[in-house]
Amino acid sequence: MMHRLAPAAALRAPALPETAGEHWLAWLRQQVEPSWRPGEWDHERMFFDGDLDGDATTASRCRVVACRFPCPSRGSRCSPCSVAARASKLPAKEFDATHQPTRKRRIRGLSVRANCQVSDAAGHCARDAVTSGLCPSHGGAYAWHQKKDPALSIEAWQHMAAPRPLPHQGMCLVGGCNREQERLRLCTAHHGRWRREVSGGERLPDELLAWAAVTGPFLQVHQFWLGGLRPVVAHELLFGLQDRDRDGLTVNPLAVRLAIAAVSGVESLCGLDLSTLVFGKEKGSSPGRAQLGQIQRMVERARLRYDGVDPMSGDVWDAAAVGLWAATHRRYDAVDGNIDFTVVRQRWLRELLMEWARSVRPTVQDLRTAISAFSLASNALIQRVGGGEDASQLGAVEMTAVVDAIKRARKKDGAFRATGTQVKLVGAWFAVLDFARASGLMDDVPGTFSRARHHRVVPVETNEEQAGRALPDTVIQQLDAQLHLLELTHRGWPKDLSQLFHQTVYAILRDTGRRLGEVASLKTGCIEQDDDHYQLIYDNHKANRNGRRLPIPPSTAGLAAAWEERRAELPLTERAGAWLFPSALHGSGRGNGHIRPDSLSAALRTWVDALPRIDSNVPGPDGLALPFDRSLITAHAFRHTYAQRHADAGVPVDVLRDLMDHSSVNTTMGYYQVTLKRKREAIRALAPLAVDRSGQAAPMPQNTYEIASVAVPFGNCTEPSNVKAGGGSCPIRFQCSGCTFYRPDPSYLPAIEDHVRSLKSDRETADAIGAAGFVLDNLGAQIDTFKEVASTMRDQLAALPADERQQIEDASKILRKSRATQAHRLLPLTVIKPQEDGQ
Repeated sequence: MMHRLAPAAALRAPALPETAGEHWLAWLRQQVEPSWRPGEWDHERMFFDGDLDGDATTASRCRVVACRFPCPSRGSRCSPCSVAARASKLPAKEFDATHQPTRKRRIRGLSVRANCQVSDAAGHCARDAVTSGLCPSHGGAYAWHQKKDPALSIEAWQHMAAPRPLPHQGMCLVGGCNREQERLRLCTAHHGRWRREVSGGERLPDELLAWAAVTGPFLQVHQFWLGGLRPVVAHELLFGLQDRDRDGLTVNPLAVRLAIAAVSGVESLCGLDLSTLVFGKEKGSSPGRAQLGQIQRMVERARLRYDGVDPMSGDVWDAAAVGLWAATHRRYDAVDGNIDFTVVRQRWLRELLMEWARSVRPTVQDLRTAISAFSLASNALIQRVGGGEDASQLGAVEMTAVVDAIKRARKKDGAFRATGTQVKLVGAWFAVLDFARASGLMDDVPGTFSRARHHRVVPVETNEEQAGRALPDTVIQQLDAQLHLLELTHRGWPKDLSQLFHQTVYAILRDTGRRLGEVASLKTGCIEQDDDHYQLIYDNHKANRNGRRLPIPPSTAGLAAAWEERRAELPLTERAGAWLFPSALHGSGRGNGHIRPDSLSAALRTWVDALPRIDSNVPGPDGLALPFDRSLITAHAFRHTYAQRHADAGVPVDVLRDLMDHSSVNTTMGYYQVTLKRKREAIRALAPLAVDRSGQAAPMPQNTYEIASVAVPFGNCTEPSNVKAGGGSCPIRFQCSGCTFYRPDPSYLPAIEDHVRSLKSDRETADAIGAAGFVLDNLGAQIDTFKEVASTMRDQLAALPADERQQIEDASKILRKSRATQAHRLLPLTVIKPQEDGQ
């Protein structure tokens, strides 16, 4: 027996039973915005159709020009085009411009559906066109006539058969589906699905309605539907999505769909244990888990407001409930843990700290630092008379006791805290007190309970032998040789583009010595060319000096230019458009749009840890090199390496100060310090290789090297009067090549070669201006003599075994570094006392 289906108006999805939280649902309905994202969100259908050309949704069109099919991430290709690209040998840019997909795919719901072509004097057919511009009914009639006359056109058929326009049959019964119903009040696609999923026997209308209510529309990667969820959960998800949208975070439709599937049948997100949910295929479900966890925290904070509960009341706060960022470099809400203020035992001090936290809303990391400082202060005040309970009795003595207690505090293992940690704790203590004073919270506390000049952490002198964090040249060479293994993926970017991104970052870190934040914030067009010379334009954030310029190698400039050219392929937002290294999440609304320094640091660590082998310079018992400690390979280590490389080459300290952009030369001097032991060993290696002005061997005893000689620009000088004057009283005006007291060694080779080039330039200039012949002869003689000296020393080095030659080169670096320090002499300043009036 066939059951007659009810009229279309009666075929509505049955209302799901309201849960005990019906008032909570009513509150949620008041909070959500039905007009959210016009053009994307259909509130009546609870259907989201993401804008593929906007920045607020992660989905986009395939980057292949002839395809443009929806893709789940920006700047990527659809699956068929990705397969074709891997098989193609064309460059990525050429492939995207020339590839032709094998067949054109129809995108459901992506374009406006056209009406049937049939029309008469009364009007057009209102049904959707499906095949050849005709609705299924008229298409079937046309196909019947066409069997008899294959050449029959649609226009001729309409003239002959005079078909009547048909009214629209209404939308498909399935919630969210925007296609016209055909059979059983379902569109053709859903009718086929109904037939496949429900087999055998007669089905009653209420069974069809129940099936349609939970089935949902056919979705593309840029769409999702909330209509199949319980009303409370659907509105909780919508509330969270809109809350994220207000924070500037993008909507990831695929992640939302994973979350929707996981909470199907759940009554509410509040108090739900997400670990019990099943996310379908566990692989690739992380975005859905992360987004659902964030939405749950937002909903639970909203539920506290609904219940009239202040998450910042009480002495113990739920870190997830208060909604504070985890840290400055982790720009997302804290997800777990408690913030316990009870460690501060004085009630007035605890209230002061809590009020600061409510007003300033620091990151959880900064708040925990402040709590640690106040806990130490509380323990110090407990030891004073009265235990610090009466704030009106506190003074300078108590403040000194607090600061001393913070500085003397030890870690759990009993070791003293690092100087930097002490500075942070003392700074946090006084930052809260300054806020309290300005806010009137400490009006009853005497003014003497405040910061004095001696309440500071004195920096600890660092031992030079332990401070060196520069990477050996051999380690840098090994990293360069394995640069092709740097295959980290930047979220949503093609693999080759991500690889070039990270390789460019590595090259700039290695060749410029800039801080990580300075590299991350480089702007487009930061490479400046002047003839054959290149400069990097960067901002020194630490010293607040912007627009700094640094000479860089042409190879580094070329790599940066190649990356900037490829970068132009990315669909960037306005926020990210100015940066050379944009963040993959630049559309999130948080941050400046460029990659975060900690992301670069994490990428470097992942690559280094994955390398198969990195050897040190230290041989093991078997004679093979021991493994290098990979923990020493950090982004900041490249800055030390850059500075040490120049210091070892004998670059004057004032020049290196400018290259490092240090404010004080004292900071730069740290790279030039050489211990006496290392210096003595270097002299022992180089003194026997000294030569005279003609290049003949003239070895110097080790004790004579420093006592009976003095370093002059191009070698040692043993002339007694000049030695006595510290090298400032040369009898023949530093024409070393003609002096019998001249004793250079291989550590002076770079200086001699530079001087030869300078002399050649001077001779050309003298010849051009018509200088006297004796001037030209003098310059020529000096050039020949210095060239002979340099040639002799190079021959000496070439004759040595490789290990001895390396020992000489290392010793030369040490002595050049030592001389560079000695060459930095400050002019003596004489204080002249002004004469008093009348004298």
